[in-house]
Amino acid sequence: MFKTVSLILLAAAPASSHVGVSPPDAPSGGRFTGAFRIPHGCDGGSTDRVTIEIPEMMDADGVSRPLISVKPEMPSGRWDITIEMRTLDTPVEYHGTVSETVSKIVWNLADGAVALPTHMYEFFGVSFKVPAVPPGRYPFNVRQDCLNSDGTGEGFLDWSNTTEGAKRPPPNLIVTEAQDDGHGSHSAMGNDPDSEDGNTDHTPGHYSNHGEAMEAFNMDHSMMLESEKSTMDVNRGLGVASLVVAIGALLLAAYGVLKGNSSGAEEVSRMEQSKV
Repeated sequence: MFKTVSLILLAAAPASSHVGVSPPDAPSGGRFTGAFRIPHGCDGGSTDRVTIEIPEMMDADGVSRPLISVKPEMPSGRWDITIEMRTLDTPVEYHGTVSETVSKIVWNLADGAVALPTHMYEFFGVSFKVPAVPPGRYPFNVRQDCLNSDGTGEGFLDWSNTTEGAKRPPPNLIVTEAQDDGHGSHSAMGNDPDSEDGNTDHTPGHYSNHGEAMEAFNMDHSMMLESEKSTMDVNRGLGVASLVVAIGALLLAAYGVLKGNSSGAEEVSRMEQSKV
Protein backbone atom coordinates (compact mmCIF):
# COMPACT_ATOMS: atom_id res chain seq x y z
CA MET A 1 0.00 0.00 0.00
CA PHE A 2 1.36 3.38 -0.98
CA LYS A 3 2.06 5.92 1.72
CA THR A 4 -0.28 8.90 2.00
CA VAL A 5 0.84 11.98 3.90
CA SER A 6 -1.55 14.16 5.85
CA LEU A 7 -1.03 17.85 6.30
CA ILE A 8 0.83 19.26 9.26
CA LEU A 9 -1.03 22.40 10.32
CA LEU A 10 0.88 25.62 9.70
CA ALA A 11 0.34 26.68 13.32
CA ALA A 12 2.18 23.61 14.54
CA ALA A 13 5.54 23.99 12.84
CA PRO A 14 7.51 20.73 12.87
CA ALA A 15 11.21 20.36 13.48
CA SER A 16 13.23 21.78 10.60
CA SER A 17 14.91 19.30 8.29
CA HIS A 18 18.47 19.85 7.10
CA VAL A 19 17.21 18.93 3.63
CA GLY A 20 15.53 22.03 2.23
CA VAL A 21 12.82 22.67 -0.36
CA SER A 22 13.30 25.66 -2.67
CA PRO A 23 10.96 27.43 -3.10
CA PRO A 24 9.29 26.35 0.15
CA ASP A 25 5.70 26.51 -1.11
CA ALA A 26 3.29 25.90 -3.98
CA PRO A 27 -0.45 26.57 -4.35
CA SER A 28 -3.05 23.88 -3.89
CA GLY A 29 -3.97 22.50 -7.30
CA GLY A 30 -1.00 24.33 -8.84
CA ARG A 31 2.47 23.27 -9.84
CA PHE A 32 5.71 23.04 -7.92
CA THR A 33 8.92 23.59 -9.91
CA GLY A 34 11.97 23.78 -7.70
CA ALA A 35 14.49 21.58 -5.95
CA PHE A 36 15.46 19.69 -2.83
CA ARG A 37 18.73 20.88 -1.30
CA ILE A 38 21.23 18.41 0.16
CA PRO A 39 23.34 20.54 2.53
CA HIS A 40 26.04 18.18 3.78
CA GLY A 41 27.29 14.60 3.80
CA CYS A 42 26.81 11.73 6.24
CA ASP A 43 29.09 12.23 9.23
CA GLY A 44 31.82 13.55 6.94
CA GLY A 45 31.13 11.15 4.05
CA SER A 46 30.47 12.45 0.52
CA THR A 47 27.01 11.93 -0.99
CA ASP A 48 26.80 9.51 -3.93
CA ARG A 49 23.04 8.84 -4.07
CA VAL A 50 19.87 10.83 -3.31
CA THR A 51 16.39 9.30 -3.25
CA ILE A 52 13.17 11.33 -3.07
CA GLU A 53 9.88 9.52 -2.49
CA ILE A 54 6.82 11.05 -4.14
CA PRO A 55 3.89 10.71 -1.72
CA GLU A 56 0.16 11.08 -2.04
CA MET A 57 -1.61 13.91 -0.20
CA MET A 58 -4.88 13.69 1.64
CA ASP A 59 -7.65 16.06 0.59
CA ALA A 60 -10.28 17.73 2.80
CA ASP A 61 -12.53 14.63 2.52
CA GLY A 62 -9.78 12.28 3.63
CA VAL A 63 -9.21 10.91 0.10
CA SER A 64 -5.64 10.25 -1.03
CA ARG A 65 -4.66 12.33 -4.05
CA PRO A 66 -1.57 11.48 -6.11
CA LEU A 67 1.10 13.89 -7.28
CA ILE A 68 1.12 13.59 -11.07
CA SER A 69 3.18 14.90 -13.98
CA VAL A 70 6.30 14.37 -11.84
CA LYS A 71 9.50 15.26 -13.70
CA PRO A 72 13.10 15.54 -12.47
CA GLU A 73 15.23 18.33 -13.86
CA MET A 74 17.63 17.34 -16.63
CA PRO A 75 20.72 16.28 -14.65
CA SER A 76 24.29 17.40 -15.04
CA GLY A 77 26.82 14.83 -16.19
CA ARG A 78 27.55 14.01 -12.56
CA TRP A 79 24.27 12.16 -11.92
CA ASP A 80 22.33 9.29 -13.51
CA ILE A 81 18.60 9.35 -12.78
CA THR A 82 16.34 6.36 -12.16
CA ILE A 83 12.57 6.91 -12.10
CA GLU A 84 10.32 4.33 -10.44
CA MET A 85 6.64 4.26 -11.40
CA ARG A 86 3.51 2.93 -9.73
CA THR A 87 -0.02 2.24 -10.91
CA LEU A 88 -2.77 4.47 -9.51
CA ASP A 89 -5.64 2.75 -7.70
CA THR A 90 -7.99 5.21 -9.39
CA PRO A 91 -6.96 6.89 -12.66
CA VAL A 92 -7.22 10.67 -12.80
CA GLU A 93 -7.86 13.11 -15.64
CA TYR A 94 -5.01 15.46 -16.49
CA HIS A 95 -4.43 16.19 -20.17
CA GLY A 96 -5.99 12.79 -20.72
CA THR A 97 -6.37 9.78 -18.46
CA VAL A 98 -3.44 9.22 -16.10
CA SER A 99 -3.16 5.67 -14.73
CA GLU A 100 0.35 5.76 -13.28
CA THR A 101 2.71 8.21 -11.66
CA VAL A 102 6.23 8.47 -10.27
CA SER A 103 6.77 6.88 -6.87
CA LYS A 104 10.47 7.55 -6.46
CA ILE A 105 13.32 9.47 -8.10
CA VAL A 106 16.90 8.30 -7.52
CA TRP A 107 20.03 10.27 -8.40
CA ASN A 108 23.06 7.93 -8.62
CA LEU A 109 26.58 9.24 -8.99
CA ALA A 110 27.70 8.74 -12.58
CA ASP A 111 30.76 6.65 -13.36
CA GLY A 112 33.93 8.68 -12.94
CA ALA A 113 32.11 11.60 -11.28
CA VAL A 114 33.17 13.07 -7.96
CA ALA A 115 30.74 12.55 -5.06
CA LEU A 116 29.16 15.59 -3.41
CA PRO A 117 31.61 16.58 -0.62
CA THR A 118 30.26 17.16 2.87
CA HIS A 119 31.42 20.80 2.83
CA MET A 120 29.33 21.58 -0.28
CA TYR A 121 25.62 21.54 -1.12
CA GLU A 122 23.63 20.76 -4.27
CA PHE A 123 20.09 21.20 -5.59
CA PHE A 124 18.15 18.27 -7.06
CA GLY A 125 15.44 19.70 -9.30
CA VAL A 126 11.94 18.32 -9.64
CA SER A 127 8.53 19.47 -10.86
CA PHE A 128 5.05 18.08 -10.21
CA LYS A 129 1.35 18.88 -10.16
CA VAL A 130 0.10 19.51 -6.62
CA PRO A 131 -3.33 17.98 -5.93
CA ALA A 132 -6.20 20.06 -4.59
CA VAL A 133 -5.56 19.64 -0.86
CA PRO A 134 -5.96 21.88 2.21
CA PRO A 135 -3.16 24.39 2.95
CA GLY A 136 -0.48 23.03 5.28
CA ARG A 137 2.92 21.33 5.40
CA TYR A 138 3.32 18.02 3.58
CA PRO A 139 6.45 15.89 4.20
CA PHE A 140 8.62 14.24 1.53
CA ASN A 141 10.83 11.35 2.56
CA VAL A 142 14.43 11.72 1.40
CA ARG A 143 17.26 9.24 1.72
CA GLN A 144 20.87 10.31 1.33
CA ASP A 145 23.55 7.65 0.75
CA CYS A 146 27.20 8.49 1.33
CA LEU A 147 30.68 7.07 1.09
CA ASN A 148 32.00 6.77 4.63
CA SER A 149 34.73 9.28 5.42
CA ASP A 150 37.15 6.49 6.31
CA GLY A 151 36.46 4.67 3.04
CA THR A 152 35.28 1.43 4.70
CA GLY A 153 31.81 1.35 3.16
CA GLU A 154 28.55 3.25 2.69
CA GLY A 155 26.58 5.18 5.24
CA PHE A 156 23.23 6.89 4.86
CA LEU A 157 20.90 9.49 6.34
CA ASP A 158 17.16 8.79 6.29
CA TRP A 159 15.20 12.06 6.42
CA SER A 160 11.75 10.61 7.15
CA ASN A 161 11.07 10.64 10.90
CA THR A 162 7.95 12.72 11.54
CA THR A 163 8.04 12.17 15.31
CA GLU A 164 8.10 15.41 17.30
CA GLY A 165 11.68 16.40 18.10
CA ALA A 166 13.11 13.82 15.67
CA LYS A 167 16.78 14.16 14.77
CA ARG A 168 16.17 13.70 11.03
CA PRO A 169 12.71 14.97 10.06
CA PRO A 170 11.71 15.07 6.38
CA PRO A 171 11.60 18.29 4.38
CA ASN A 172 8.13 19.80 4.08
CA LEU A 173 6.44 21.46 1.13
CA ILE A 174 4.06 24.20 2.26
CA VAL A 175 0.85 24.04 0.24
CA THR A 176 -0.86 27.44 0.11
CA GLU A 177 -4.33 28.55 -0.98
CA ALA A 178 -5.30 27.76 -4.56
CA GLN A 179 -4.54 30.42 -7.16
CA ASP A 180 -5.74 31.16 -10.68
CA ASP A 181 -3.59 33.45 -12.83
CA GLY A 182 -5.85 33.28 -15.84
CA HIS A 183 -4.17 30.20 -17.35
CA GLY A 184 -5.62 27.70 -14.93
CA SER A 185 -4.00 26.83 -11.63
CA HIS A 186 -0.21 27.05 -11.83
CA SER A 187 2.60 27.38 -9.37
CA ALA A 188 4.20 30.76 -8.81
CA MET A 189 7.39 29.10 -9.98
CA GLY A 190 6.25 28.52 -13.53
CA ASN A 191 3.63 27.49 -16.04
CA ASP A 192 2.47 23.96 -16.53
CA PRO A 193 4.98 22.20 -18.81
CA ASP A 194 2.22 19.82 -19.92
CA SER A 195 -0.02 22.65 -21.06
CA GLU A 196 -0.74 22.90 -24.78
CA ASP A 197 -1.68 26.59 -24.78
CA GLY A 198 1.88 27.63 -25.60
CA ASN A 199 1.96 30.13 -22.75
CA THR A 200 5.45 31.25 -21.76
CA ASP A 201 4.59 33.96 -19.28
CA HIS A 202 7.76 35.15 -17.53
CA THR A 203 6.25 37.98 -15.56
CA PRO A 204 7.75 38.52 -12.08
CA GLY A 205 7.23 35.42 -9.96
CA HIS A 206 6.88 33.08 -12.99
CA TYR A 207 9.86 30.92 -13.89
CA SER A 208 9.93 28.06 -16.37
CA ASN A 209 12.55 26.03 -14.52
CA HIS A 210 14.70 25.83 -11.42
CA GLY A 211 17.63 27.46 -13.24
CA GLU A 212 15.58 30.59 -13.96
CA ALA A 213 14.39 30.66 -10.36
CA MET A 214 17.99 30.50 -9.10
CA GLU A 215 19.03 33.19 -11.60
CA ALA A 216 16.24 35.45 -10.34
CA PHE A 217 17.26 34.71 -6.75
CA ASN A 218 20.88 35.60 -7.53
CA MET A 219 19.80 38.80 -9.29
CA ASP A 220 17.66 39.83 -6.31
CA HIS A 221 20.56 39.00 -4.01
CA SER A 222 22.94 41.13 -6.12
CA MET A 223 20.49 44.03 -6.09
CA MET A 224 20.22 43.70 -2.33
CA LEU A 225 24.00 43.79 -2.00
CA GLU A 226 24.20 46.88 -4.25
CA SER A 227 21.53 48.55 -2.13
CA GLU A 228 23.43 47.72 1.04
CA LYS A 229 26.64 49.03 -0.55
CA SER A 230 24.93 52.31 -1.49
CA THR A 231 23.60 52.65 2.04
CA MET A 232 27.07 52.01 3.44
CA ASP A 233 28.55 54.63 1.09
CA VAL A 234 25.97 57.20 2.19
CA ASN A 235 26.57 56.41 5.85
CA ARG A 236 30.32 56.63 5.32
CA GLY A 237 29.89 60.06 3.68
CA LEU A 238 27.71 61.27 6.51
CA GLY A 239 30.25 60.00 9.03
CA VAL A 240 33.09 61.87 7.32
CA ALA A 241 31.01 65.07 7.19
CA SER A 242 30.18 64.77 10.87
CA LEU A 243 33.86 64.28 11.68
CA VAL A 244 34.82 67.41 9.70
CA VAL A 245 32.17 69.46 11.52
CA ALA A 246 33.39 68.17 14.88
CA ILE A 247 37.03 69.00 14.09
CA GLY A 248 35.99 72.50 12.94
CA ALA A 249 34.11 73.06 16.18
CA LEU A 250 37.15 72.01 18.20
CA LEU A 251 39.40 74.37 16.23
CA LEU A 252 37.00 77.27 16.77
CA ALA A 253 36.84 76.50 20.48
CA ALA A 254 40.63 76.35 20.71
CA TYR A 255 40.92 79.65 18.82
CA GLY A 256 38.46 81.22 21.25
CA VAL A 257 40.47 80.07 24.25
CA LEU A 258 43.74 81.33 22.78
CA LYS A 259 42.19 84.69 21.88
CA GLY A 260 40.75 85.01 25.37
CA ASN A 261 44.14 84.35 26.94
CA SER A 262 45.78 86.92 24.64
CA SER A 263 43.24 89.63 25.60
CA GLY A 264 43.77 88.94 29.29
CA ALA A 265 47.54 89.31 28.94
CA GLU A 266 47.17 92.70 27.22
CA GLU A 267 44.90 93.97 30.02
CA VAL A 268 47.42 92.95 32.68
CA SER A 269 50.19 94.76 30.79
CA ARG A 270 48.15 98.01 30.67
CA MET A 271 47.49 97.80 34.42
CA GLU A 272 51.20 97.39 35.17
CA GLN A 273 52.07 100.41 33.03
CA SER A 274 49.47 102.59 34.78
CA LYS A 275 51.03 101.78 38.18
CA VAL A 276 54.40 103.03 36.97
